[in-house]
Amino acid sequence: MEWINVSSSAIRQIGYDKSTQMLGIVFDGGNSGQYSGVPIDVYNEFIKAPSIGKYFNQFIKDKYSFN
Repeated sequence: MEWINVSSSAIRQIGYDKSTQMLGIVFDGGNSGQYSGVPIDVYNEFIKAPSIGKYFNQFIKDKYSFN
């Protein structure tokens, strides 16, 4: 999984593995988790979103299985 640092008040890093469609997130408080079944287009929109936190809440949180 490749990780990138993002500019967000809620999220520090985002990682993605396109072979498994696994999205990893490191939150600002240090907690982390992975979301499975996330399509590459959702990941690409996520990292380019004007607000990473808003995109996460609207399109990822509670939409994909959290591990």
